[in-house]
Amino acid sequence: MDIRRAPLMRLTLAQDPQQDRWLLALQSHHLIRDHQALEILFAEVRAHLEQEEAQLPEPAPYRDFVAHARLAVSVEQHQAYFARELGEVEEPTAPYGVLDTHGDGSGTGEAVVELPAEAAERLRVQARRHGVSAAAFFHLAWARVAAATTGQTHPVFGTVLLGRMDAGDASNRTPGLYINTLPIRIDATQTLADGLSSVQVQLSELLAHEHAPLTLAQQATSLPAQSPLFTSLLNYRHSRGADDTGTGLAGVTPLFGQERTNYPLTASVDDTGTGFRLSVQAGRPIDPEVVCALLHTTVENVVGALEEQRDTRLDRIPVLGAQQHEQLLTTWNDTVSEIPAATIPELFEAHVARAPEALAVVADGVDMTYAELDARANRLARLLRARGVGAGTSEGAETLVGVCLERGAELMVALLAIAKAGGAYMPIDAAYPADRIGYMLQDAAPVMVLVSSDTAPLLPAPAAASDAAAVLPPSALVLDAPETVAELAALDAAAPVGRTVRAADAAYVIYTSGSTGRPKGVLVSHAGVASLVAGHERYLGVGAGSRVGQFASAGFDTFGWEWFMALLTGAALVVIPQDRRLGEALPHFLTEQRVTHVTLPPAVLATLHEGSIAQDVVLVTAGEACPPDVMARWARGHRLFNSFGPTETTVDATLWRCDPSAGEVSIGSPVLNTRVFVLDEFLAPVPVGVAGEMYVAGAGLARGYLGRAGLTAERFVACPFGAAGERMYRTGDLARWRADGTLDYLGRTDDQVKIRGHRIELGEIEAALLGRSDVAQGVVIVREDVPGDRRLTAYVVPTAGTAVDTAAIRADLTSVLPGYMVPSATVVLDAIPLTVNGKLDRRALPAPDRTAVPAASYREPRTGDERLVCGVFAEVLGLERVGIDDNFFELGGHSLLAVTLVEKLRSTLGVALGIRNLFETPTVESLVRGLSRPAGADGLKVLLPLRTEGTRPPFFAVHPAGGLSWCYAPLTGIMPEAWPLYGLQARGLSEEGALPGSVKEMAADYLARIREVQQSGPYHLLGWSLGGVVAHEMAVQLQEAGEEVAALVVLDAYPSAGRERAEQDEEVDWTDAVLRVGERFGLDLSDEQVARAESVRANNIALATAHVPSTYQGDLIHVAALLGKPEGVPLGARWKPYVMGEVVQTALPCQHHELARPESLRAAWDTVAERLAGEPSEG
Repeated sequence: MDIRRAPLMRLTLAQDPQQDRWLLALQSHHLIRDHQALEILFAEVRAHLEQEEAQLPEPAPYRDFVAHARLAVSVEQHQAYFARELGEVEEPTAPYGVLDTHGDGSGTGEAVVELPAEAAERLRVQARRHGVSAAAFFHLAWARVAAATTGQTHPVFGTVLLGRMDAGDASNRTPGLYINTLPIRIDATQTLADGLSSVQVQLSELLAHEHAPLTLAQQATSLPAQSPLFTSLLNYRHSRGADDTGTGLAGVTPLFGQERTNYPLTASVDDTGTGFRLSVQAGRPIDPEVVCALLHTTVENVVGALEEQRDTRLDRIPVLGAQQHEQLLTTWNDTVSEIPAATIPELFEAHVARAPEALAVVADGVDMTYAELDARANRLARLLRARGVGAGTSEGAETLVGVCLERGAELMVALLAIAKAGGAYMPIDAAYPADRIGYMLQDAAPVMVLVSSDTAPLLPAPAAASDAAAVLPPSALVLDAPETVAELAALDAAAPVGRTVRAADAAYVIYTSGSTGRPKGVLVSHAGVASLVAGHERYLGVGAGSRVGQFASAGFDTFGWEWFMALLTGAALVVIPQDRRLGEALPHFLTEQRVTHVTLPPAVLATLHEGSIAQDVVLVTAGEACPPDVMARWARGHRLFNSFGPTETTVDATLWRCDPSAGEVSIGSPVLNTRVFVLDEFLAPVPVGVAGEMYVAGAGLARGYLGRAGLTAERFVACPFGAAGERMYRTGDLARWRADGTLDYLGRTDDQVKIRGHRIELGEIEAALLGRSDVAQGVVIVREDVPGDRRLTAYVVPTAGTAVDTAAIRADLTSVLPGYMVPSATVVLDAIPLTVNGKLDRRALPAPDRTAVPAASYREPRTGDERLVCGVFAEVLGLERVGIDDNFFELGGHSLLAVTLVEKLRSTLGVALGIRNLFETPTVESLVRGLSRPAGADGLKVLLPLRTEGTRPPFFAVHPAGGLSWCYAPLTGIMPEAWPLYGLQARGLSEEGALPGSVKEMAADYLARIREVQQSGPYHLLGWSLGGVVAHEMAVQLQEAGEEVAALVVLDAYPSAGRERAEQDEEVDWTDAVLRVGERFGLDLSDEQVARAESVRANNIALATAHVPSTYQGDLIHVAALLGKPEGVPLGARWKPYVMGEVVQTALPCQHHELARPESLRAAWDTVAERLAGEPSEG
């Protein structure tokens, strides 16, 4: 109804002749009546029907009530009352997290249940025994439901007040809206007896304020104005019995009634005098049947507790019925599978015996079979045994061996060897700062560290003899040292004997961020590996013949997931090179290596086009929460799984087959031999749809934290739902069950975060900040000021009398923390903002100014390349300007932004730039200095090397009429890295007077030049505009010479075209265009060179006009620019007289001169790539 138009009441009358009755529908807005007003209305109608209207009392004006409501109790009195009751409230009480209080009631469902008569009588007995009303009892019971569905200890909900108790005598006979909804806050930690008494007092006090505006109550809290104080109501009302549904009007029977409210959850209790009727109205996603069952169960359990143990705390009253309890603890955790216990060596060796010649590892151009990998691991295991690994007592399996090796075949040999020797491996990331590596070695005390000649320098130097407090580093075994290689070659390749590895023995130790300021080591045994691998086989379909991509760094637990998935199922492990782990290089590599399974962080998937990875590749995303849009994009055409699990649970605990139609991303259900519980603070299961802390039990549980018995006891607790002695891990993750038995991840209960797959304890960063003498206070938070770009931000308050140098802070943090833990910005504050209760006020922390670079550190670009790179840096990082000394990562860049930067630089500069280049030279000046591309005179030579490396035959791209081939430079960022790319440029640009006399002469000249690079076919030719005509002639001449032409690609070029068709962008300022190309690619063209280019262009147009094409005996791929051409003009068909094969036509919505733009070249390449898909990868 439109509340702006009276009378806010609608009557609809209709005759029902079949049943000889009239039907009346009465609709009215709640603003004009409440339930008692409806009864007054029926009474007045009855009086008129019975001709007793003269006896009706004179109605009091509603304005009298309004005046009384406003003047009886002052605003100041209301404010004082609510300040006392609600002053500590800082968050809404929203059951199930539903905060919308602006609905219209549509889509609301209702559930009704009668409390059994016996329970109702017992309830009244207890109410009388404690001297309270039944209303107080139900308010206490609803407070328990509100607490259980919000996780709050002092829930607030609205209670509906009649409004006529203190509104004057006439109020009982005056229709109108008298009821009011006001908040009541109940302590759920008090005993039932105390709770009943206190609620009775609260309700009595609230009646004195029954006409107070709800806004006054809201203002008494610390909530933002736009946040609701509560989103659930309790309406306790005295009603007729269930059998008395009449109106008091003879011959009038109510058929249907429905009330709507803007609140998402309303519980009503109808007190009939003898019994109680419970009803719940709820809007989606809340299920009214479930909530009604919770209320019913709670009422029964409160009555029982009052009878037997009245000092029971309210928050210890169970709210779940037996069926719900069974579902949460047993039905949804039925994952038991009889999997024989097995260790890593046993699982691996079974596949060695089954298929010794099967491919095991593909890395760095080396293919290694299972037999070869096993033999090398056995030799190294024997050497390790001889050096003390796994030797001695039955606890020998606790021998730790550090491993600091690059990802590759040698690393896999080392890990298997350690397991075979009876030790446990501890990966050390070579990218960690020396301080962190030193701490790990000191804390874990491995007996040795396996290194290569490249990583050996990363280990701490031996302590000086005079330094008694220093801890000597363990001995290092350099695996590629000549003496080690010789010693290994002399050892037996059979498996070592004399040491039995048990499932309970330690398999590996992974160090994760620690809240106390130092990382902690998670000790994982072999026990959960067999179930993990069985799950890989069952859920992901991996096994013999599969090729598993290895993406993660060795310090991640996901690394174990990857290599277990491959080498313990009989599949091949394909190690993704470091410089091909991001950007378009990644999907190209997966395609080249025929990878069938790969696990990637969501942030990496977000940077890729979903069509870049073949649909038959099984994708797993893990490491951090996956955004719904990323999930939907990739799940539409792929088998995509979302894996979740802390390091403490042998990698994963749950798995979900992603559904693109789902609005949210689930973490799925428990995997094999794993159980997941979502519990409250008393280890009781929370209802479906309610947030609680996740606990994990089962075969995959880690042994605990290395050398930290206290922390292990705190996090690995006794499982109340399992056999005696069973443990469960307290994850610190917030989760909730869905109605279908899958789980939603909701965040953390502490300060642990995940950014780009890295698990980070903010406390560790804060401890490093507070270790500085110039920092008095420091906090670190995660900000997402740009959607999808989560960054660490530090806030510091200087020590009195000091000034903080944020650059020095960053430098110091970089020396002790991994790069992913260093905040991208540090903000200096006068004081840390706090809430009224003294807690950190995160909302008041200002966003860092990321757009400005300090003027003192700014050095402006000096060359065209530096100007271009500075501009791209600024664009990607969202800064106003960037100087040539500025470091990409110190300005807030990270590995995923690096992908965007590198791809923009590739298309802008036309260079074969990789991610590794940026990491090695992160400043503008150093990056530009390292660019390998022709410059000056070299940039004008006939053969222009745009990318010289690759495994396939090169593409040769012929210049348009202007003679320059730099326009093809963006292809280096579009074409897979397997394809080399050369441009062919007009000879007259670099040689005075060297202008060809015909297209045929030009083609012959260019063929001589490309044979200097590629002596024989198959050849791949490409040309835009005039270049297409020349490329066609080159193909003809190659065939006449008996050579194979594998591809001829023509971009918007046409045969026998006149001047206007040979060069279709005559309307542009050509000289300006040449200068812009020169500036873009750092050519610094002189006036003389520009004049030569003009001569070249004029000559080329004349040659094209006179050229008569010959016939090419093959297929031609034609890409046309549609815009600017008359309708009906034939495009690729004009080539048919000069092509004996097929003319493959693609048209792009762009102008002719726009074909050299990166987006157009990308679309053109997609067409080419589709035609080339069947070619062999080796040239």
